[in-house]
Amino acid sequence: MAIDWDSMLREQDGETFCAFLLNDTAVPKKRIHEFSKTIFKYCDVLVATLKELSPKIVKTSDKTAKWKLLWFMRFASHPGVKVLYLSPRTAGPSKEERLNCLEKAWIELSGLKLSDPMLRFIVPYFIDNIMDHLPNSEFFSDFLYKIFKRGDYLAILSLAGIFKLIVNKNFEHPNFYTDVYFTINSNVCYSDYAPKYYELINIILSSTHVPVYIITAFVKRISRILLIAPVDCQIPLLTLLKNVLRRHEAAHKILINKENPDTLETDPYNEDIADLKNCGANQSSLWEIRSIQQHWYDKVARRAQFVDQHIQDREMPIEWKSADEIFDSVLSKSKKKLEAMEAIPNDAKGNDKTAEDLSSDSDEPDAKRSFLSLDDGPNPSNGRQKTILTNQDAPPKSFFKFSNSEKLWCA
Repeated sequence: MAIDWDSMLREQDGETFCAFLLNDTAVPKKRIHEFSKTIFKYCDVLVATLKELSPKIVKTSDKTAKWKLLWFMRFASHPGVKVLYLSPRTAGPSKEERLNCLEKAWIELSGLKLSDPMLRFIVPYFIDNIMDHLPNSEFFSDFLYKIFKRGDYLAILSLAGIFKLIVNKNFEHPNFYTDVYFTINSNVCYSDYAPKYYELINIILSSTHVPVYIITAFVKRISRILLIAPVDCQIPLLTLLKNVLRRHEAAHKILINKENPDTLETDPYNEDIADLKNCGANQSSLWEIRSIQQHWYDKVARRAQFVDQHIQDREMPIEWKSADEIFDSVLSKSKKKLEAMEAIPNDAKGNDKTAEDLSSDSDEPDAKRSFLSLDDGPNPSNGRQKTILTNQDAPPKSFFKFSNSEKLWCA
């Protein structure tokens, strides 16, 4: 079906565009984007179209129409101030009217039955770019809570919006910390939204009024995830834990600096218990962090040393690097070391004798050979090579004779 874009551009009330948007004809998102950025940058056109569109959204059931609607709401969601059809002397729609029309359209959209891919596409954008600009963001509480109750990654996506309602609109969520606690899992570490999610966890745990048992439970749960998290997620998580324990000295004393530490056969902490007060975190320790102090990646191993150090005065920024960046860095260092080794002269590497030397029938002892100290490098600045003597004379025969075998350390 050919789209007559020119006729739609001439329609001031948006009726033609609404019919196009809500039918079952597939249209490339690029075309919707171009259309949104050309005509709907004018606030009078956008407001008129939203007024025409909002009552019809609730009747939308076709999957293709829903996707077109989602793309349109994402592309043309911020009304400008320029007008197209009105006279330059005539004021366009006020900011209040523009936002009210936008809010009405989003309310109708949130009432649709959307699939998981649709929610994954639109929810993060709505929370990050739209929610704060709407006059009545609390109207979307049911929408966000329903998504949160669906669990898994959808709960994680809606968490930021719920937290905004709690902070900005004084919403109550009785079991908020428990619900957030169970969204923390290793699957998050493999997702694209891991940086935003853990930054939100950092903010949620930033208040010094959070009970200590909640802090210790969160720290233990994240520590467990460290053991199976990918390397690109381990340094950010270690930094997060370090910052949290710095803010909450009581939790630091419970998990790290116990006055009377006990030796336990098993870890009393149980991550599956919903009662954070009785999950056993306060009786546990951060053995998980100490276990990765022997990590193959030196930066992870060094960052994990914080449990054996004094608390720093300032927090550290949480920095994220991709796995490719980390492995490129490791391989680059290995390549430089290999090149440095190859640059050392053969006579300085302590190579074995040549075939001619090996074929010699002489019983005379070999001359002492010298190794070049690697500390001085292949070209010492002082003009002299620091040497280490090798092939010393054989020890006397009495060296291996002992009058009492008990004197041997290995006896």
